[in-house]
Amino acid sequence: MEDENPYLRMRAAKIARNKERLESLGLMKKTLTRGASARSAAAAAASSSSSRRNKKRQSPLPSVTVRRSARRAGIAVDYREWSGDTSASSASATRTAAAAPIKATQISGRDTTSAAAEVEIDEDALLAAKKSAASSAIKPSTKNTTCSVGAIVRRWLGKELESTGKAAVIDAAMGASTSVGGVGSISFNKYSGLCEWQNDAIFLWVNINAPNADVKNEFLDGGRRMTWFGGSRMHDGTHGIQNLIRVGRKARNGTLDEADGIILWVRVHDPSRKGFTPYVCLGRVCYDTHAPGTRPIEFVLKLLDYDELKDSQSGNKEMSLFEEIITEA
Repeated sequence: MEDENPYLRMRAAKIARNKERLESLGLMKKTLTRGASARSAAAAAASSSSSRRNKKRQSPLPSVTVRRSARRAGIAVDYREWSGDTSASSASATRTAAAAPIKATQISGRDTTSAAAEVEIDEDALLAAKKSAASSAIKPSTKNTTCSVGAIVRRWLGKELESTGKAAVIDAAMGASTSVGGVGSISFNKYSGLCEWQNDAIFLWVNINAPNADVKNEFLDGGRRMTWFGGSRMHDGTHGIQNLIRVGRKARNGTLDEADGIILWVRVHDPSRKGFTPYVCLGRVCYDTHAPGTRPIEFVLKLLDYDELKDSQSGNKEMSLFEEIITEA
């Protein structure tokens, strides 16, 4: 067949040539046919795998203690004390005894030289620590923080804050309410027209001369009373409105504590700065009347610190800030 097929003759010649070349380089010590080489490699792999399996089977098993049931064996076990026996029955008894709650009388028979032998747990301290951790996990806000309305009014009545925005009011209120420094930030709803605190304290925000405003806040009776409007979503059944009426009536009747009350914060739009001035504290207000069912709901509030506001001075100005605000409104 090879004599008749030129390709096979050429292939055989190349194989012979390559073989001679390998033998001359010393890379082919022993001539093996292709089939013999494959069979030899397979036999070597099988021998290696068998050797590894034999080694695994010959590895000794670790010595372990087999569990035995003392109850099934009919052995009476004393569960009250541990003798130090490491037998299977004793180990079973120890596990059973460990599953039950340990009482103080059970510890008395053991070695009390160890510091862990008798440990008294102060449950009250643990409970207090848990409550402290839970309260610290809650983000502080005005609704879970108390403020002192009396202290805030004494500090800021008739005065303008140094910074603009509602956050400056919250910071100033906390600064006046507590002598502890570094109170930290307190969250609140900056889009609402009122701000509720944990105690019976409420802040009311009022904008004067706000451009494109749907409502206009006005001073009545020379500044002794003022109108206030709730937000678009507020109505008679809203919690904030009901709380405002409740606290406002208590303020009118004089039944509030010194730390409670409603504070009115006012700011004026300044066209020259294209924004609002910082808030001014106009002191405490009480409920006078409101129009139920209106949207937005309308209130008339009475300024309880009117006389002090009229007499307050603002630097070298002839007119107090309160009088300036009334004039611009």
